Amino acid sequence: MYRLLALTLLTAATAAAQIDVGYRLHSSEVPRASKQECATSPAQTYPCFADVTLGGTKFNVVAYDDRRLVRYLFTTDAAFSTKTGLHVGDWVEVDEKDVVLVPGWHICGPRTADGWRLVFGSDLDESEKQVTYEDGTPVNFIHTIESSPKRGKLRIVGFEKGEV
Repeated sequence: MYRLLALTLLTAATAAAQIDVGYRLHSSEVPRASKQECATSPAQTYPCFADVTLGGTKFNVVAYDDRRLVRYLFTTDAAFSTKTGLHVGDWVEVDEKDVVLVPGWHICGPRTADGWRLVFGSDLDESEKQVTYEDGTPVNFIHTIESSPKRGKLRIVGFEKGEV
């Protein structure tokens, strides 16, 4: 009876735990046949797998090192929630100076308190390069002394954590 209760509590705690950078993947979680490498920044790759559900979240990319430690996570899962309560599709108020187009990568915003970087678009996909505020004004990625940065709401299209 006590073993069953302990197993039930352990399973529930594991299911509720959010996968994070540094999490050690169990060998059963790593596809044996996959020899795929994924970029975790414009200049870094790791073994990875894509479109997998771990801990109840569907991740587009999970990259790991030779010890099976997670090094990078990227998700566009609308059901995913940061510990601060943000979801894909939410509109968040940001300063234009905090929005960065990383060439050959994502259009990123600030990090949440729990370390997830907001993703507003992609430099890899032409249709996702044009990021606009809720009022339709395009984000200006070239900040000069003369221009005062705009503050407005941008739509979250994903979250990433790790290498970048």
